[in-house]
Amino acid sequence: MNGIFGSIRFKIVSVIILVLTVSISISLAVMVGTTRENLLGSVRRNLTVNNDILNTVIRNLMLAGEAPIAVQTLQGLKALEEFQEIAIYRKDGTTAFNDYDTIDSVNRFQDKVVFDRTERTERLILENPNFKRVLETNTPRQNELTTERQMEYFFPILNYAQCRSCHGPSPYIRGVAYYRVSTANAYDRINAAGTFLAASLIAMGLAIAVLLILLMQRIVVHPILAIGATVAQVGEGNLDVSIELESHDEFGGLAIKINEMIDGLKTRNRLLIENKNIEARNQENRKYLDNIGQGLLLIRKDFIIGEQYSAFLVQLFGHAELADKPFANFIYPDPASIQEREELEQFLSMVFFNTLTEMEMIQVANPLRDKTLRVGDGKGGEREIIVDVLFARIMDGETVDSVMAIFEDRTQIVRAREELAVQRERRDAELEEISAILKAGPSAFIEFAREADAGLDSLKRSYDLLSDGEIVAALFRSFHSLKGSARYLELRGFERHAHALENLLALIRDGADPRARVGELVAAAARLADEVENIKSINERFRAFVPAGIGGDGKNAVGSGETTAAVLDRLTSMAKSIAADLGKTVRVELRNELGELPGLENLKTALVHLVRNAIDHGLEEGLERVAAGKNEEGSIVIRIYSPAPGEAAVEIADDGRGIDFEAVRRTAEKQGLLKAGEAADSSRLLRFIFRPDFSSRDAVTSTSGRGVGLDAVAEAVRSIGGRISVKTGKNEGTRFTIRFTIKETR
Repeated sequence: MNGIFGSIRFKIVSVIILVLTVSISISLAVMVGTTRENLLGSVRRNLTVNNDILNTVIRNLMLAGEAPIAVQTLQGLKALEEFQEIAIYRKDGTTAFNDYDTIDSVNRFQDKVVFDRTERTERLILENPNFKRVLETNTPRQNELTTERQMEYFFPILNYAQCRSCHGPSPYIRGVAYYRVSTANAYDRINAAGTFLAASLIAMGLAIAVLLILLMQRIVVHPILAIGATVAQVGEGNLDVSIELESHDEFGGLAIKINEMIDGLKTRNRLLIENKNIEARNQENRKYLDNIGQGLLLIRKDFIIGEQYSAFLVQLFGHAELADKPFANFIYPDPASIQEREELEQFLSMVFFNTLTEMEMIQVANPLRDKTLRVGDGKGGEREIIVDVLFARIMDGETVDSVMAIFEDRTQIVRAREELAVQRERRDAELEEISAILKAGPSAFIEFAREADAGLDSLKRSYDLLSDGEIVAALFRSFHSLKGSARYLELRGFERHAHALENLLALIRDGADPRARVGELVAAAARLADEVENIKSINERFRAFVPAGIGGDGKNAVGSGETTAAVLDRLTSMAKSIAADLGKTVRVELRNELGELPGLENLKTALVHLVRNAIDHGLEEGLERVAAGKNEEGSIVIRIYSPAPGEAAVEIADDGRGIDFEAVRRTAEKQGLLKAGEAADSSRLLRFIFRPDFSSRDAVTSTSGRGVGLDAVAEAVRSIGGRISVKTGKNEGTRFTIRFTIKETR
């Protein structure tokens, strides 16, 4: 029984029957009520019309003095089947025409016998609240007696104008006409109509119910049963079934969704089986990845590291978990490395989406070739590694499904290579130093080593004083001059290290925090000190084998053992070396009119700076010279002569572009030496170029641009009591002349 009453069929039939029963009941009640109201309303309207007719008849009979006829009329109406009672009552509730009071009153009013005494009716008294209400309101009233199936009607009879000649002029209520009629016929008709309507509605309801049940069976029950049967089979594990419904309603849509669900379950089962196989393979791969001595990982299209990666990478990068991390953030975890991460993601975009471009071409832009990275050391600190990363596409048809990154730890290889490079550089430096010593003799390097030691000692004493601008400027000039001397002596290794230290001093001079640079300065000074010690060692070894007369007896020496010719030769060699570094060609012309010039060693630093400036600042590039109508090869003239008895002069002249006075003016204005637009002749502008930290060059090179060269030249000239003059012309070159007294410099 529970199965029957709980079935969808029973519920649908029950709902249909309940809905139809309620609908039929409501419809029947409305229709019977409407019919009853219509029939009873018809009776009321008929009574009203009949009352108007009766009232008119009685009134006319009374006006004609035919009271007996009026009484007979009332008696005749009582005989009708519908009329249960009909009478006219006076205001006191007694029936009219039951005595002669009215006739006597009229006759007295007329003062004559108007009406004769005729037969009277039975005297009755009406006790009815509706009667009294009519008298009070002068309004007709109807009262339906449902139980007796009768209807009462009360209508006031007024003292009309035609009656006032007999009854007086007052418009008062003379009485009330009372009717009580049977409504049984109407109720019988109502009951007959209700029975007919009930039978009709029940018949229609049954027909509709049968039709609805059949339709619901087809539209609802059958689809639900079909869906339920299919779902039951699916629940038992049978996924080779589907719901066959031809309807296109919600049940049809539900059937489609369930069929899709069944297909999804079939796909899921298939994927589960495949995943089990994949998992088994992954476990094998994991064993391989855990034991391979190479870094492998997969990158998804969103540039996120996949689940597969080798244990080698965990050890290399010090990360316990790599999966689901952005690859760029994994490589560059430092928040400040925004540009590097963007560059790496751009490269990955090319790998994933530029499928028409071969990987060999894309690898050219690979930013992770021999890349130095900072990673955790597993102890809370950091260490530096060098990796070489190659990328390989994993295709899915025409698109890239993922990318494999193959890491090679090249830290030891690169470190060994760097160590070899350092050793090679040290060996080349030693060879350079040996070559330089062979050219100039050991004595030429003794003073250089002494100057270098003095400069380094001064730097060590000044580590806590680097906030003093004058001390930094003095150190800068010292090492800039040492760098020039190293170039003069062809000590290229020392020159490079001196330039690195000079860069650090320039940063401090330009506003960098000295405390943040002290460590770098100490390291740079240590490298420079190693170079000095190496020079000393080589120099001492050579002094044991070089004959004493070469640069050692002082007979033909220039203080330190270098002859004037040796100095000029070295300046010539330096000039050509600097020109080659700058991509220029130069011809050096030597004009020595004095032979040996005692004291020239005190001007060596100044001459080095002047030659360097002449090549870097003075001489134009080859194309520029040709465009200006000059030979592509530049010219430098070094002249030694005596302009007056007891005096010597050294000139350094070039045939370059000449001093750019506009550039000098701009620098002077920038440094506050001139106001904007302030007048200044060429002599005043030339004096500016000898000021400390003054350079008209925007770019700094290893050769010039520091604003130190001519400052050092002026200081060297002042130290020997000499003077320096400049002559320059646009596109005509520049000539520096140093004049000093020979006697004073011996």
